[in-house]
Amino acid sequence: MGDFNEDRLRVPIFNGDRASFQLWKAKLLMTLDSRGLEHYVTEDITVSSGNEIIDRLQSTEDIRLAKRAKSIICLCLSDDILSSVIDLPTARLVFLQLCEQFERNGRGSRIQAWRHFWSLKKGADSISSYISKVQNASKDLKACGRELSPQDVIDKILEGLPPQFDPIIATLDATESADSQQFMTLAKLTELLQNRESQVF
Repeated sequence: MGDFNEDRLRVPIFNGDRASFQLWKAKLLMTLDSRGLEHYVTEDITVSSGNEIIDRLQSTEDIRLAKRAKSIICLCLSDDILSSVIDLPTARLVFLQLCEQFERNGRGSRIQAWRHFWSLKKGADSISSYISKVQNASKDLKACGRELSPQDVIDKILEGLPPQFDPIIATLDATESADSQQFMTLAKLTELLQNRESQVF
């Protein structure tokens, strides 16, 4: 574990904002995974080896690691959110309670996420910041049950650009057939747009 930079593994504090829950959840799971603890929140661990001594030792180790997983989750919660889950006995129950309370998967949430996705514009943002916002909005949609294709995300990025980027769109239209559009990746598009950004801004 010493190979990891602790600052990079720090999860931001979740304060109850449903709009940011999916991103917070993803960061939490990545942090737990990097420490070998993710399965303590994603799985119900009740496996027996058949050997009483091994099971007792394994159980002791599991209890210790499960407590560590719960501590990591609780340290990433604001005081008011923490007070609602701190008495739950396991990391998994804390995690499931948070998901039940803050995960958005109803039709209303999906419509709201859809509107937000299509309302995004570059505006005064840098290309990298704008693309990041579009990607995060697409992840919110996925969390609500609506997964977009990479081309949908690319189309949205292009749709939200100001007129200064019209030459890029015209070039893509001229060089891409319907069959070749699948070869336009987000990485390639980002490079094209950043090059254009450096020319016009």
